[in-house]
Amino acid sequence: MNEIMNQQNFQALIMVGDQVVLTLKVPSTQSVFVVTETVLKELNKTEQATHACIYSPDGRITELKATDTWLVAHVKALNLR
Repeated sequence: MNEIMNQQNFQALIMVGDQVVLTLKVPSTQSVFVVTETVLKELNKTEQATHACIYSPDGRITELKATDTWLVAHVKALNLR
């Protein structure tokens, strides 16, 4: 957990249940909306993925579900600010 919070990137873990199947890193220079859009696209591409956890560089965490829409993803992005 400390490894995730000490980075200067957003980190997203795409999961199937409790198992991590893909790890994404997005530079912190990107806006939180771009980060959530990127993660949502990858989440929809990954078969059987159930959810993704996004960690911001300052330690905030939000979770996107595979069924979340674009609007829900943008509202959850506000938690990363």
